[in-house]
Amino acid sequence: MRDIAFFVGLTSMIGLGAGCGGPDCQDTCNKLYQSEQCDRTSDERRDDRLNACNDACEQALEIPGEQGDYDPYDFLDNNSEIELENDKQAAVWMECIDTLTCDNIDQGQCRPIFD
Repeated sequence: MRDIAFFVGLTSMIGLGAGCGGPDCQDTCNKLYQSEQCDRTSDERRDDRLNACNDACEQALEIPGEQGDYDPYDFLDNNSEIELENDKQAAVWMECIDTLTCDNIDQGQCRPIFD
């Protein structure tokens, strides 16, 4: 009986650690395009950009990989062609959006931004 209780407790802890704690694609893209935080709400293409953001993020999460040279904290201009290629890149990108201010994002951090 004690072994069953231990197993249930262990699997509960693993489950909590695996899916919780960090931002997800929807929250990340909503910060960029739905919230007043980043003030992109008046744009007529907001829904298209929100969908493109969610699609790119979700697709990247399905591909296992390494972060490589990608660093979302680097300052890049809007013309820089950046794509999220895998799950590690998507994770650090979401963390960047979650932790930085919209001013930092507007100045070129956390690329790609779907503007």
